Order: sequence, then structure tokens, then C-alpha cells
Amino acid sequence: MESGTEGVGRLSLECALHQLQPVEVRLVESEAEQEMWRGIIARYHYLGCPSDRGRRVRYLVIACAVPIGAIGWKSAALKLEARDCFIGWSEGQRAQYLAHVINNDRFVIVDGVRVKNLASHVLARSMRMVSGDWLRRYGVRPYVLESFVDPARFRGSCYRAAGWQVVGRTKGYEKLRHSYRYHGQSKEVYLYAMTP
Repeated sequence: MESGTEGVGRLSLECALHQLQPVEVRLVESEAEQEMWRGIIARYHYLGCPSDRGRRVRYLVIACAVPIGAIGWKSAALKLEARDCFIGWSEGQRAQYLAHVINNDRFVIVDGVRVKNLASHVLARSMRMVSGDWLRRYGVRPYVLESFVDPARFRGSCYRAAGWQVVGRTKGYEKLRHSYRYHGQSKEVYLYAMTP
């Protein structure tokens, strides 16, 4: 078993959301929690574990004293045509306000957990928490949340259920350290306005 997932094991859990309560969405603060988060993401998320560079806030999802998921937020994409057109800001406005946009870069519920509405419940709770946690950690209040969903793999149901909207698609590039690389896998761009 990979590092950080010793407490997860092979879960088989199918029930109604109210039967699973309480579900805890816990801010990752300790190194042990960081390792648990990384282990869950590395094992269960198709993109694997992201780097630790830049601004980040991470959460573990705990139910019945067992970690059943992980969610992460980071600084927004520097340029994103679908988002930028939807917001309608100028270059100067984007430079001024980009720090107020954050990206949900990882979200996973571990394999074997089948609980209807769990993902949208966790996402909505995380959205409420990240606003205050980001402000406390970085001194910046998030105005807009963004995320990318690969339509070849997912339907984006939990985002829609939590009130997000699709505003377009990416062009199929990924950010490398100091450049971009074309991979051809366009993703849907979801946005949620925290501040009207």
C-alpha cells in the first residue's frame, strides 16, 4: 500500500448520505495529514499528486474515523480564455484580481465508496471552508472558484449540483514549469462566483 493510505485500505461502503453522517471535511495542517492527503490523491486520482509549489489549501474527507476522500485548492490558472471571457475583465483587471480566483485542482472519493450526493456535499462544504482558510493563510479573499473536468471521464454532476456552471473548454494545454505543453485533452471549465 502506498505511503499515506495505510488507514484507507480497500473500502466497500454503500449507504445513504444521512447514514454516513457525520462526514468531516478537515483542513490539512500536520505533516501526517499531508502524507495522508498525498497518498489518497496518488492512489485514487487519475492525474496523481500535484507538486507542493505555490499557494495551496487541502482537505481530507473523513467518515466513520476513516479517510474516504481528499480535495485540494491552488492558485488559479494565469490565463484561461473561457474564464476570462466569462468574467469579461481587461488585462489590467485580470492582473489586479487574479489572486482572488482559486482552482479546485484535485478532488477524489476513494474507490468502493458509493454514497449518493456525497461528492456534491463534500464539494459544497469545502467551498464554504476554503474562503476563510485561504483568507487566513494568504490574506486574500477568493471571489471566484474554477475547476476543470475531463468530459471523457466525468459528467461534472457534483459541480452542477453544488451550483457551478460550465463556461467553456480549455484548449488542451498543460502548464509546465516555465512553459506550456499541448496534450490535446480539452476539459470543461467550471466556475463558481463566491461574490456576485
